[in-house]
Amino acid sequence: MITGKESSISPGQYSGFTDYEIVLDLLRKSESAPEIETAEEILIHYGSRLLTQLQENPPQLLADIQKVFEETAKLRHIEHFIGTGNSSLGATSKLTASGLNGYFGPNSFFISTPARVSRDSVIQSAAQSLKIPTLLIGDSDRDILSAHKNNLRVLAVATGHHKIEELKKLKPDYLLDNNWNVHEFLEIISDFERSVGP
Repeated sequence: MITGKESSISPGQYSGFTDYEIVLDLLRKSESAPEIETAEEILIHYGSRLLTQLQENPPQLLADIQKVFEETAKLRHIEHFIGTGNSSLGATSKLTASGLNGYFGPNSFFISTPARVSRDSVIQSAAQSLKIPTLLIGDSDRDILSAHKNNLRVLAVATGHHKIEELKKLKPDYLLDNNWNVHEFLEIISDFERSVGP
C-alpha cells in the first residue's frame, strides 16, 4: 500500500532492483513525492512482512542453500559477504528466516541505503571494500551486469525470475540451473580459486 493506493507488482517486474529503487519508482507512479524518508517508512512495513513471503519458497531450495553455506564455512580461507538490494531490515529478515545469519559477521553486509540506492552502487561499495578475490553469486540480469561493471567474477544461479537461457546471454563466468547443488558449488569455487592464483 503506497499513500493509500494498492500497488500491483507482477512477479519478476522488479527482479534485480533494490528495495529503494522499487519503492521510489512506485512512489513516482503514485504521484507521491519520491522522498527517501517516505521510502524508509514503507521499507519498514515491507521488511516486517518478509518472513511470511519467505515461507513460500520451496523447503528443499532453502535446505540446499543452507548446505552450501555449511560446507563453504568449513573452508577456512572462504569468507561470506552479502551484497544485496534489500534494506537493512529486509536483509536481516531474509537471513534470519533462511537460517543463514550465523554465516555473516557484522562487517559482512553491503546493503541498499539512502546513499546507495542502486544495485550498481551496492556492488561498487563491496568491490572497493573487499581486498580479496571475490566471486559474486546472483540470480538476476542486474547482478551479472553489476559484477561485470565492477570487474568481479560472477556465478549466476537461475533460481530467481530469470531462466538459465536469459542469464547465459549475459556471459557470467559460471552458470548453474535452478539448484544450489553443494558439489557443483564446491567445484566452481575450486575452479575460481585456481583461476585467481594463491
